[in-house]
Amino acid sequence: MGFSFFIRGPVWFFGIDGVFEGLAFIVALLLAIYAYRAYKLTHDKRFSLYALSFLAITLGQGIRAVTDLLMHSNLENELPYIAFLPHLQSTPLLFTAGYFLHILFMLLGLMILSCYAMKVKDIKVFCVMAFSLLPLMLLVTSVYLAFHYLGLLFCAFIAYSYWKYWCTKKIRPTCLVFIGFLFMALSYVQFLADTVFRVLYISAHLTQLAGYLCLLAALFMVLRK
Repeated sequence: MGFSFFIRGPVWFFGIDGVFEGLAFIVALLLAIYAYRAYKLTHDKRFSLYALSFLAITLGQGIRAVTDLLMHSNLENELPYIAFLPHLQSTPLLFTAGYFLHILFMLLGLMILSCYAMKVKDIKVFCVMAFSLLPLMLLVTSVYLAFHYLGLLFCAFIAYSYWKYWCTKKIRPTCLVFIGFLFMALSYVQFLADTVFRVLYISAHLTQLAGYLCLLAALFMVLRK
């Protein structure tokens, strides 16, 4: 069972990735706030779903940022229960729990957006999908690969849905949403490939942050109207 996690990417980047996760947390929080404001202004149900999904993503990014920074602090202080290895390192239970919660909230947020894109209106369907996440994460051989594979599927499907909508309506915010989720899908591709090319772990964080910023710009454009 792949329930343990590992330090990934170049050793010198560890700790810096916590800063990127912190920036992603701030942008995701802004997305949740502005989506809620858009809902209050327009009473459009889709913005309430955006607010809920990005609230879950905000929690996921926040937990990941804190976990990464705590891990980095422990490594700097050379605590006895962490034996630093040159490349990869298994994490203790506390940090494993942090990464697992990060994955759970991230996938829940993306699942809400995917259900909206698929026009799933039955709450029972969403509940079945949501409650299947826990056993799935416990049974797979690699939680890391399973998470990023599912993230890629969700983001690619959402991007495709918005691309189709943009082709018919040609609305600029919709185009930005499409680009944002496309960037997020590409970031998951890079996370999956970082086992072969470790430098992709760095570019994956940059691409993911660019995706969040595109989504934030799209919400700004909606609120300005």
